Amino acid sequence: KWIFSLFPNHIIKATFIPQGSIHNEQVSDAVIVKPNAIVPSIQKSENNVTLSWNTQSFVELNKEGVALTPQTNTTISLLHTFCNDSSRGFKFSLQPDEMIFGTGERSIPMNRRGYRLPLYNSTRYNYGTNADALNFSVPFILSSSHYGIFFDNPSKGYLDIGKTDSNILEYGVMSGELSFYIIGGKTFDEIISNYQKLVGTQQLPPRWAMGNFMSRFGYTSEQQTRKIYNKMKSDSIPFDAVIFDLFWFGDSIKTTLGNLDWVNKKAWPNPQKMINDFKKEGVKTILITEPFVLKTTPNYEIAKDFLTQDIKGNTYALKDFYFGQGGLLDIFQKDAQQWFWSKYKKQMDNGVTGWWGDLGEPERHPSDMYHNLTDLGFKRKFSADEVHNLYGYYWSKMVYNNFSKYYPNRRLFHLNRSGYAASPRYSSFPWSGDVARSWSGLQAQLPLMLGTSISGIPYIHADA
Repeated sequence: KWIFSLFPNHIIKATFIPQGSIHNEQVSDAVIVKPNAIVPSIQKSENNVTLSWNTQSFVELNKEGVALTPQTNTTISLLHTFCNDSSRGFKFSLQPDEMIFGTGERSIPMNRRGYRLPLYNSTRYNYGTNADALNFSVPFILSSSHYGIFFDNPSKGYLDIGKTDSNILEYGVMSGELSFYIIGGKTFDEIISNYQKLVGTQQLPPRWAMGNFMSRFGYTSEQQTRKIYNKMKSDSIPFDAVIFDLFWFGDSIKTTLGNLDWVNKKAWPNPQKMINDFKKEGVKTILITEPFVLKTTPNYEIAKDFLTQDIKGNTYALKDFYFGQGGLLDIFQKDAQQWFWSKYKKQMDNGVTGWWGDLGEPERHPSDMYHNLTDLGFKRKFSADEVHNLYGYYWSKMVYNNFSKYYPNRRLFHLNRSGYAASPRYSSFPWSGDVARSWSGLQAQLPLMLGTSISGIPYIHADA
């Protein structure tokens, strides 16, 4: 069954429901606008059916496939749909000289034609050029033929852009609603603008976030931090914030995720005073957090009810996680969100201004891990692969909604490494992950920044 709708700015939405298929739920809430209440006129002939909302926006169905025309007189040809045990999706026709941009964060040429790209947020340490799968994938493409397509499905998938067949754009996912939005525009700016109106625009960052940050991996004590802080000041190096990596909540890289507090009183005797001393001189404080709670932390037993589960309903134990054994917060549950936010609120009461979210792809997210989406209106459990790309997005949404509630007159800065198409509307500002300290690593940043930005993620930065 096909369902077609016209959205504002002449955007055409198409949803395909395969006969006999299951798990067709739409778990994404990326799109924030409603379809127009316009009933299309329908014309039928022996060979085709045409739906038209006006003289410029129409859809034609026949035995050869589906042709969709937004307002720019550019016709997009859908050749096939498919649905099997492993994937479901669409195949579109590509013009001989057509270029395809977008798809999110990748250190490959901006023209994605000739690539088969994973739609699966992934960590890649020490990367350089030609990394085709990184932390922030976006199922949005922009064509040189003046149209865009947004595939609104956060499950594990892929885009084969003329790799297998040079004339075919193939999109496939393993679960979820099969929907796409055809977005027209006379210029590339107009297409991207129409797309961002569909999913929401980026929040304006606080002014201080555009400054220089004092940062390293990592400050291990207040004494060390103040020493470097004072050296920066005496050398007249301007900076607007200090970033604290994971040593703020533990003495080692491993076994400490989930402490979420200044547990070493010797290293950090009075963090509130330190933070407020910085603030008096106009310097903000940013803390890192991760969504994993390890068994070696005091919070593990408290947080067990908020962690993901296996298919039998038992807490899922990560046994081969680099940082240690433990669990992953089920960010889709309201009680898990509020428990996590309580840790943020405590530190903000101490004077913390901004936040840094790490490992939110999630970095360790096995296929046999399950999430509870009851609070979102769904009854069954969802496997990790079905909601993987939505995890960082819901994390950013949680921080943004609570921050807006408690601090309505302030702008949020949340440096989050991963997310989904609409993450920018929740003040999520990604960076380009753990880049190699090499010429290749530096060289990778320019195409990565441009490719991510043209995908509808306007702000992104790189570690120096």
